[in-house]
Amino acid sequence: TALDPLMMSGMPAKITADTGFDALTHAIEAYLSTYANAQTDQFSLTAIKLIFKQLPQCYHQGDDLDARQALALASCYAGLAFNKTNVGYVHAISHQIGAKYHSPHGFTNAVVLPSILEFYCQGCEQRLAEMAAVIGINTSLLSTAEAAQQFIMAVKTLQKEVAIPAKLACINQQDISELSKSALQEAHYFYPVPKYLTRQQCETILYNLCDD
Repeated sequence: TALDPLMMSGMPAKITADTGFDALTHAIEAYLSTYANAQTDQFSLTAIKLIFKQLPQCYHQGDDLDARQALALASCYAGLAFNKTNVGYVHAISHQIGAKYHSPHGFTNAVVLPSILEFYCQGCEQRLAEMAAVIGINTSLLSTAEAAQQFIMAVKTLQKEVAIPAKLACINQQDISELSKSALQEAHYFYPVPKYLTRQQCETILYNLCDD
């Protein structure tokens, strides 16, 4: 079958982390898309819940076939979601970095993701808070804004759990202006983003991602 966990049991831990975060990015960007609907929301939230639960297990215990099966299913659900909603700024920025420096796509998505979620935090709090609840954060005593921040912190914690760094060593600061221009051109022509990123904001995100 297409989702045979045996095919992935020997996958190196780093590739497991990168591809797991790629699927997580698909699910999150689908949930935040202005094209999202009830069906894609269900796919996205199911994928997010499964990835948070199963990615660390697959990373540390790659031969756990039940965890591999669940993670593969999550990736499939995320794909079904973003196939209808498209993606957003994480992918737009990641595509430019990958094209310029040959940085692996899933890895680049993983590093960029928290910065874009922080940008979205004012304006998309409700959706971020809903994702926080889905991954098991008790949001009952939190404000919507606090719950949104908790979700972003959970993404960063998951990054650390699977050894994803917070910075990208490949970015050359002299390329940032052109990277930003290309990323926004891609996003603003094709992606139903919930909040618009300016050229200056995009450049600031890229500078902050530089591993100086």
